[in-house]
Amino acid sequence: MAKPPAPEKPCVSSGESSFRISWTIPEVEPEVTASTLKLRIKGSTRLHNYDHGTGRLVPKGGSTVPAPTCEVTVEGCEEGIEYEAVLAVMNSEGWSEPSPFSEAGWFGASLKTRDKPPKPTAPSLTALGSGKLRVTWAVPSAAPPVEATQAMLWSAAERPLR
Repeated sequence: MAKPPAPEKPCVSSGESSFRISWTIPEVEPEVTASTLKLRIKGSTRLHNYDHGTGRLVPKGGSTVPAPTCEVTVEGCEEGIEYEAVLAVMNSEGWSEPSPFSEAGWFGASLKTRDKPPKPTAPSLTALGSGKLRVTWAVPSAAPPVEATQAMLWSAAERPLR
């Protein structure tokens, strides 16, 4: 008895406003009982989990796809952005290694041009008293979407020169 082998790469096909992801469940004893599916924007390292209960991507958590299901529709992805899928399968002995990533797929009228995000506007500082500040800023729109931001804070006396 052993863990299942890594599955073959999943297949991504486009719908009108979603993706259909399909895969082959490896035949192994003990049999596969569930699959877990993750997607990422092409070129990104940040994976988003598929939640089988809602059919959507979630940043954390998610739920497995019970076997023998091997095809799902993924809602909540951004139109015109390329995504790649990866999956792993489980049996009573544990999880397989992940599959290779799928070929990239996208849906919508056209593929958006990949651009570096524009320079963000200056953050806003609000004094909260007793050495505390609230820092707020707007995340610029970009394709693909901005996945992370970083705020750096210096005292006026230590501000780096440009």
